[in-house]
Amino acid sequence: MEGQIKRTPVVLVLLAWLFVGLPWTWGVTQLWKNARKLFQSPPAATTTVAPGTATAPAPPSSK
Repeated sequence: MEGQIKRTPVVLVLLAWLFVGLPWTWGVTQLWKNARKLFQSPPAATTTVAPGTATAPAPPSSK
């Protein structure tokens, strides 16, 4: 019995890879989605004016 090699069934190897690979793939996907947010341009600044409180435009400055 010393010369015999015990082989792992292929199905168990595939299940082990899926057990590790699927969560890893999900984690990398989430990391990629969140990292992309760091490299996007910030949204344009907008100002909101409450109804009835609009002001007249500022007069041009003279030098």
